[in-house]
Amino acid sequence: MKKELNLSVKEVAALLQIPVVKVQRWIYQGQIPCKFKGNDYCFKEKDILTWAKSHGIIISKGVEGKKNVVSEDDCTLGKGIEKGGVFFNLEGDDTYSVIKNAVEKIDFPEKLDRNLILNELISREEIASTGIGRGVAIPHTRRELDLKFKHLMVPVFFLKNRIDFNSLDGKPVFVLFFIFSPSAKVHLNLLSKLSYLLRDKMFLDNLKNCKNKEELISLIEKNEKKFENN
Repeated sequence: MKKELNLSVKEVAALLQIPVVKVQRWIYQGQIPCKFKGNDYCFKEKDILTWAKSHGIIISKGVEGKKNVVSEDDCTLGKGIEKGGVFFNLEGDDTYSVIKNAVEKIDFPEKLDRNLILNELISREEIASTGIGRGVAIPHTRRELDLKFKHLMVPVFFLKNRIDFNSLDGKPVFVLFFIFSPSAKVHLNLLSKLSYLLRDKMFLDNLKNCKNKEELISLIEKNEKKFENN
């Protein structure tokens, strides 16, 4: 018989992609199933998986052997871009064509339906433009979780020609930051980071002058730390 896996507070926090202090608060409020063992709290894997499902919390993978737990440390813009890739001179004359051309170039690790992803991205644009201003757009799907992305990916595309994206400030877009995330929490966190970074004129100027993937990741990681320390 397979021995049931017990998790620590930190492992549960990593599994649910939330801060440790939030798990601690749930413990004291009696909102999460746990037991006090020794000098600390422990959690049964089966109980946590059932509890998470009942509360609408999506877990990308199981915690078999305490592996494959998605850590917040792995959900940074820098790592997302590293996995998603950086592309230059993306062709296209309008919103649909640049998004379509981008989706064809992205190396999705899972066997996902590119047409489905494209339709989801375009459906999101039909609701409201993802052009956030200052020449930047952040295309993303309406149903991140339904598409079941198991890993964070933030592919970045610099356009060959600026295009009208119906952005809030009316400025044409020169770069696209796609966000494909394993959870809504990660998605919203990355949106907040990007919005923060793009308010900095120096960051934006440096972004426009990036010539390769290494330059972009270095710029992102340097400025991402400012957000985390703010």
